[in-house]
Amino acid sequence: MNRILIILTFLFISFTTKAQFESDKAWLVITADNNQYGSFFKKSFDDALRIKKPSFSIGIEHYLSKSFNFSGKIAVGKITDHNNGLLDLSNMNNIRVNIAALEATAIFKLNNGFILPTKSKLTPFIEAGFGIANFNEAAVEKESGAGVVFPLAAGLKYRFTKNMQFMVKVANIESNKVSHRRFSAGFSFSLKNNTDTDKDGIIDKEDACPSVYGPMENQGCPYEDTDKDGVEDRFDACPLIAGTINGCPDMDGDKVPDKDDNCPMLAGKIEMEGCPDTDGDGVKDSEDACPNIAGTINGCPDTDKDGLIDKLDKCPNNAGSLEEGGCPEIKLPLYQVYFDFNKAEINMPTQAKLDELAELMSELKIFKVAIHGHTDNIGQQDKNYALSQKRAEAVRDYLLSKGVDVSRAIVIGYGEEKALASNITKDGRALNRRVEIKIKK
Repeated sequence: MNRILIILTFLFISFTTKAQFESDKAWLVITADNNQYGSFFKKSFDDALRIKKPSFSIGIEHYLSKSFNFSGKIAVGKITDHNNGLLDLSNMNNIRVNIAALEATAIFKLNNGFILPTKSKLTPFIEAGFGIANFNEAAVEKESGAGVVFPLAAGLKYRFTKNMQFMVKVANIESNKVSHRRFSAGFSFSLKNNTDTDKDGIIDKEDACPSVYGPMENQGCPYEDTDKDGVEDRFDACPLIAGTINGCPDMDGDKVPDKDDNCPMLAGKIEMEGCPDTDGDGVKDSEDACPNIAGTINGCPDTDKDGLIDKLDKCPNNAGSLEEGGCPEIKLPLYQVYFDFNKAEINMPTQAKLDELAELMSELKIFKVAIHGHTDNIGQQDKNYALSQKRAEAVRDYLLSKGVDVSRAIVIGYGEEKALASNITKDGRALNRRVEIKIKK
């Protein structure tokens, strides 16, 4: 039987060693044990802390699933008996028997995501299995020799770090030789090297850059940043030149990277391709004929909307044609007013005509009038010239009285020079005693 135990021990060590190197979920478990004679079904917990000869166990625990682990261990030590009334073991320090056991168990974990969270640091568990044991130097002869054992246990683990746990456990071990209880406390250590020097979540042995933080998708290495501007090359539109806008420089600070900025030295607007638009009319200054005044034609205003910009429009507030320089075409009838012989007073019919003209000039301030005075040939020529001037001035003064600006009325007296009709007849001379009013732009 001892040979069988040795062979099984060798196979156990081979299996657990293989598990250690083939799996990243294996733990080395070492506990100090207090083995007490008798099962829980026949004895109480009273002797749990009465430790005369501590024992120990060492084994491997291997992850199988969220709910189950496999455990294999070797337990070596002594089983004590403090309250046996049939034997006097006082001279033997209450030692009932020596034990060397090999046990294989299945462990059911309560932090499996169904009962408790899987990430819980506390792991309550239940354990059951079987094994073989060798009992020797027994106080009772029939308890010596090899036997089978059936451990049933419950315990609690607390994880301090990724690599270490503290464990306490109480086990009842039924056997065809010596049934006993085992009170255990100890530690378990991860057999995988879980060191993560750079704290990037990738253990060093799987980390291509173990000392430098990097994402998992890049095997634990940081993505390159050639120009050292804080933007990884994979996201950097200008990987060789440091910059602040998607990794590109922006010399004028207008949020338009220099590579896309048509005015890299002048702060401008994004919609203007980085160029300034001082008057905000949507035409960049470099293409704006009136950069300081908002406008719609090459950046210049056209107040009367006639297609001619104000600075070239002779009549910027009145829509007109290009041929007229932006002024409306005005076709007025030839105003002629007539006077009595040797007189310069304006009569009632004349006033009505002049009122009409004054109203038109008030509405359209884009034209001037030339007022030409005339006479017939009766009398001396120089006196006729003076009379024609007075007649023209009389018309002008009337218009001024109606609100027409003096600068818009030009007065000229022609005397008898420009007769409209023959001075031989009375009717002809009446037509020549006149003032003609002509449009002057």
